[in-house]
Amino acid sequence: IIIVTVSSLLVGAVLSFFIGKILLAPIKKLQNMMGEVANGNFDVHIEENHLFDEVEDMYHYFNVMVKELKATETIQTDFISNVSHEFKTPLNAIEGYATLLSDKTISNEEKDLYTDKILFNLRRMNQLVHNVLLLSRVDNHSIEKKLNKFLLDEQIRQSILFLEPKWMEKNIEFDVDFETINFIGNESLLIHVWNNLISN
Repeated sequence: IIIVTVSSLLVGAVLSFFIGKILLAPIKKLQNMMGEVANGNFDVHIEENHLFDEVEDMYHYFNVMVKELKATETIQTDFISNVSHEFKTPLNAIEGYATLLSDKTISNEEKDLYTDKILFNLRRMNQLVHNVLLLSRVDNHSIEKKLNKFLLDEQIRQSILFLEPKWMEKNIEFDVDFETINFIGNESLLIHVWNNLISN
């Protein structure tokens, strides 16, 4: 009985060690790493070599997930920075022209000019807001997938005309003698592509 009892205790101890060190340790390690990710640390990495293939696969997919999260965070940070910069430009222009308008000594011609500049920058801000909302809808896959037939050359021509004030300032000329192109696609979405490409 004593021998059986001691043997059972030894086997139990070995099994406890095996379960604790071999099976539970990887889970505990992964739990700690997940806590780091939850706190915003995307620089963590787990060595994938392990005795069990299942644990190795689990570590591998965790590393892939963290890598993707870090890339997404970088994209979002750059996007916010770029949008903030894009909004700052028309806001500064509006503030500047509004300050000039407050001068009681300016002529009517100057008032009209400054008012036109303010309206132009307001339209620019409205377009920026629309683009941000559009990107959000595309990212969430909630945009309407509406396809229709339209003239692609005419759409590009209209985009060039819409952005005339911007390219006129830079003394840029466009050759708008396009061939007629019939196209089937999302007309309302594609116009934003041309506006963004040409404005850049």
